[in-house]
Amino acid sequence: MGPLDDIRIIEISEGESGPHAGMFFSDYGAEVIRIVPPGAPSDRDKPGFVVWDRGKKSLALDLESPKGVEVLLRLLERCDALLVALQPGEADRMRFSYESVQQQLPHIIYCSLTGYDLHGPENDRPFHDGLVQAKSGFMTNNWGIGAGEQQPGPKRMGFAAPSYASALYACFGILTALYIRNETGIGQHINISAHTAALSMTRWNWAEQQDSERPAGRGIFGVWICGDGEYQWTHTGARGSFDRYMKVFGMEEYMASAPEPMPWSADLNREVRGKVAALMKTKPRADWVRLFNEADVPNHPVLYPGDAFEDEQARAVDMVVAVEDPLLGWLEQVGIPIKFEKTPGGVDMPAPLKGQHTNAVLRKIGYSQDEVALLRSEGIVA
Repeated sequence: MGPLDDIRIIEISEGESGPHAGMFFSDYGAEVIRIVPPGAPSDRDKPGFVVWDRGKKSLALDLESPKGVEVLLRLLERCDALLVALQPGEADRMRFSYESVQQQLPHIIYCSLTGYDLHGPENDRPFHDGLVQAKSGFMTNNWGIGAGEQQPGPKRMGFAAPSYASALYACFGILTALYIRNETGIGQHINISAHTAALSMTRWNWAEQQDSERPAGRGIFGVWICGDGEYQWTHTGARGSFDRYMKVFGMEEYMASAPEPMPWSADLNREVRGKVAALMKTKPRADWVRLFNEADVPNHPVLYPGDAFEDEQARAVDMVVAVEDPLLGWLEQVGIPIKFEKTPGGVDMPAPLKGQHTNAVLRKIGYSQDEVALLRSEGIVA
């Protein structure tokens, strides 16, 4: 039982943002039907989709054909929202644009998940997460926090952060629009783009960078290579932790409370970082964890994704769940982050096989077995 048990959503998506948004809805009880082209390879062969498609139903339907679009509209009569994450112009070309759907089904919440906003000058630009990271300032947000002595410079995020952010905004937008529809009876169009989602997450860094009059404060943070080749994250932002950090390394002359403290500058920052990087390589990570903890300095081992699943905190709050996949067997997957007391939701089904629910979905909206067989013989469904 989940908080969205009565919600029905159709997902038509490529890439990562649409499947992510659909997964969030299905995790919390919504019936999510993902429509896939009958002749296309299964997304199950792509990394991630065995998780992102969990809990959904799979309908193999040819939306290139008028008959396929008729099936879609008939299906939408009993649904709440249509989530479309395709390249620019694809929905229009296949005749299920917002305008055409809204004319027949004014109750529908139609969510367009795009790379760039539909109303901007780049609305027809194909989407790629790396391009959005470069355009939105994401890569330079990571400037200079590499592994110790590495040269600073722009860095691509290790996961598709703009896609993931736009998926979260899509969920918020659809839920808000559903609330409005419940009050007014009116459906509407929502446009969320990966570009605007990424921009919204960089706002705090801009605020800090524009404060050019603020004097530079003492601070050392980043990822360091330890003597055993493992990585450690440290940060001196907590009150008094810079001086405690310097004591750990025997570098008391750099402390803010030193009898004659050195004026902090970019050059001094580089000097201290260089010494810290060299010292970090003299001991294994476990020793540094102990020393930093004893000194009350914020730090943590840098874990790999698989290591993070073994973390005691993650398992204690059910952020690791076991799912039996029909092809891969039992898999450990990431759990669901929002905890509801009375309607918890959960991961009830694995990612479906392609077209696994075609027959059941069509029968549920009134197609007879003979009609489904005819659509299948014509290649409209699979």
